[in-house]
Amino acid sequence: MDETLDDYLYEVINKYEREGDWRLGQTYFNVLTEFNPRLAEQVRGSALDPFYQDIRIVEFLAFVGENWRESK
Repeated sequence: MDETLDDYLYEVINKYEREGDWRLGQTYFNVLTEFNPRLAEQVRGSALDPFYQDIRIVEFLAFVGENWRESK
């Protein structure tokens, strides 16, 4: 079954609540590696990568939303 963008966003919320020690940007990236590894690799280490800097989340989500289908 292919996970949708909505499935991904739902899991981010759930995992963020469960993983009390993860920052939000870290959660967005880690869950992306599970749901869409190809897209995660495009973002890893770039100016869009929110893993270490939550301030990048808005641009990250815009990129993920625009590229979700093409990367599946």
